[in-house]
This record gives sequence, C-alpha cells and structure tokens, in this order.
Amino acid sequence: DGHRGQQSYILDASNTGLGDDIISDGTFDTDTAHTTSGTYWTTNSGWSIANGVATCNGDNNQLYPATGHRYLVSGVTYKVTFDWVQTSTDSADKLQFRDYNGSPDYTVRYEETGHSGGGSGSSEFYFTSETTNGALYIRGQNDWTGTLDNLVVKPVNNKNHATTVFYGDEL
Repeated sequence: DGHRGQQSYILDASNTGLGDDIISDGTFDTDTAHTTSGTYWTTNSGWSIANGVATCNGDNNQLYPATGHRYLVSGVTYKVTFDWVQTSTDSADKLQFRDYNGSPDYTVRYEETGHSGGGSGSSEFYFTSETTNGALYIRGQNDWTGTLDNLVVKPVNNKNHATTVFYGDEL
C-alpha cells in the first residue's frame, strides 16, 4: 500500500562550525617592503614582510590587508589565531588587533599585552566586527617590536544546516 510507517526528521541548525579562512597570505610568504601596498598586505612605516613573517620595528604603525583582500563583514563574529614573538622588552608594549572604520574610528579587539623581557606564543580571540571597510588592522603599540605569523581569521557560526530523514521500515 506504499505506507512506510513512522517517519522522523532531524534538522541540525546549530550555530557551530567555522567558515573558511578569509586572510590571504596569513603565513606572510609574499615579501612586502615597509610603507608599501603589496599584493596581499599594506605595510605602514615600521612594518615589513620577509622570510615568512611580518615584522614590526616599534614605529607604532599598522599592517592591514591590501585593497581587494578585506573581507570582514559588520555583524559577523570571527575567530582569530596567530603566532607572535615579542623582541621588545617593555611590559607596556602591545600587539593590537583593531576593527577599523577609518581614522580615527577603531575598536581594539585584542591586545597581546607586552611581556617584560620579550616572549613568544600562540594566541586566539573572538570578536564581532563593526567595520565599514572590511579590514582588520594590526598595530605595534608603545614601541612593540617583534614578528607575527600564521594569522588565520575564520567566521564563526556559519550555520551548516543538515537534514536527515529516518523511515520506520529501515530498522
């Protein structure tokens, strides 16, 4: 008679999971001299990219994605991971990540607080973007010197929906 018995649906609409990395060249493989708009990154004075790392020389300036590589969307939450080495020795020195809306409007989303005597590590943080230009700016603050590598920025909660149907006669 075509009757299939009891039928159940399971809909997984959980807000879990991460999207794809939105950073182009977060491993800093493409060299970019300081004060240059390169292929993937724009380096203000004090920043340069060489030998697979982004380096800040303490000039209190910014590193940010080049035009065409700015993918932050206002209202979206992101997970950011990165490796850092601080070579400056003042505990007041900081590596900042900023959600930027144009000078002078920015919001500091994360600070790797300075380490007396320098240091190194891997860090992660989450933030919800309010940007209007799509860029996450990175700044050495208070004469921070050091390197940045393996930068990954992924949107959170991409709502990966899945539906499964169970038919009563499949047991």
